[in-house]
Amino acid sequence: MVDIHCQRVIFCASADNGYARPDSLGRHRGSDRISLVEGPPFANEMRQLAKGFATTTFDTVFMSKKLKPTRKVSFGDTSSITPPTTPTPNYASAAKTLPAQSAAPATAPTTNTAIRSLAVCINAQGHRVDRPLRTSSKDSVNALKRRKLCNAFHILGSCPYSNYSTCSHKHGPALSAQERVDLMSIARLCVCSSGLFCEDPKCIYGHRCPWENCNWKDCRFSEEMHGVDTRIVREIV
Repeated sequence: MVDIHCQRVIFCASADNGYARPDSLGRHRGSDRISLVEGPPFANEMRQLAKGFATTTFDTVFMSKKLKPTRKVSFGDTSSITPPTTPTPNYASAAKTLPAQSAAPATAPTTNTAIRSLAVCINAQGHRVDRPLRTSSKDSVNALKRRKLCNAFHILGSCPYSNYSTCSHKHGPALSAQERVDLMSIARLCVCSSGLFCEDPKCIYGHRCPWENCNWKDCRFSEEMHGVDTRIVREIV
């Protein structure tokens, strides 16, 4: 914090792990001008980060528990389900504008190897279901993560940036079929902003929590994206 006019920042997002990242609150760890306010219990990463800041509570101002989701779904009646009215954002609209970098040679996947679109699988409750993926191994997936590849380029065959030099991830030669499956599993670790009601056939993000026995309170996926019925009753192509 370099603004001399700022005496103190009171930060009130205790339940959101997203602010613990190095590009957010995490880079100010140890600052004596930031105080964290705990309303709902600190999320796991925020709890670790809070050790480096002054913390306080305002019991008469902030709730001590998370609000429960208000949307209720009857598993016997799907007629009352109303999808969001806002349009589903695509990969390009969600991407941030990044500084220009030197472009690396890129070879787009061929038509028969790139996945141009993905069938949208729907369960009996009208929720999108991500089909299970047969990944190679944990070590291979972790190695692929470290390569910082452009998910859209290698999975769908095109980068959301028309000028590849503005993309912060790598393009390069096409991946093998198994590597693309592994990369799809990595892409699904990012939560789709449209959640269970996404019908975008080119969406490569996650629509349900991929971890077994997950404690949703500390998870980036919302409560309703846990325990999703994976039985598919229809597909949208």
